[in-house]
Amino acid sequence: MIVKLKAGQRQGKGLVMVRIALHLLGYCGYKPDKCVSNFTFNVDGTHRLDIEHLVTFMQKMIASKLTGMMILIQEADRAFPPRMWHDPKQTQALLGCWQDEKLDNMFIIDCHWGDVDLMLRQACQIEIIPKYRPKQNLVELGIIDIINHKEPVYAELPHISDVFPWYNTYEPIS
Repeated sequence: MIVKLKAGQRQGKGLVMVRIALHLLGYCGYKPDKCVSNFTFNVDGTHRLDIEHLVTFMQKMIASKLTGMMILIQEADRAFPPRMWHDPKQTQALLGCWQDEKLDNMFIIDCHWGDVDLMLRQACQIEIIPKYRPKQNLVELGIIDIINHKEPVYAELPHISDVFPWYNTYEPIS
């Protein structure tokens, strides 16, 4: 599945991504050694790669048909910038996004309002629009099921500050 978090700066995209990843690791059978991110995710056994190496890893992941992977990409619009044409290297890396469901891989990406590469945008199945409310210690969410064309669902993630120890919100993404 491909989940895209989309909002402006400091709206809780990273907080929600880490909260979802922690849930998947704790309750849905995903394993830390099969979790790759482009930020430091403070869970023992997870792997951090810079953008260039992450794209290369995604290409290898597709060729090797790895299963049960969790890929976390913050600022995906930097790795896969919005455009109407395809960069061959990035296209190769994104091809696996179309096979993610049968391989039981989870991609969670975040981007700003400018969005991401057309191919990645079309592969997204769920879009989440967060709004961080620091004084209330929560993130409000609009959740859109793109595939099934359902009405948006609205929810809240309370006690969101519990996520802070799991990653550095100010770490530069390279």
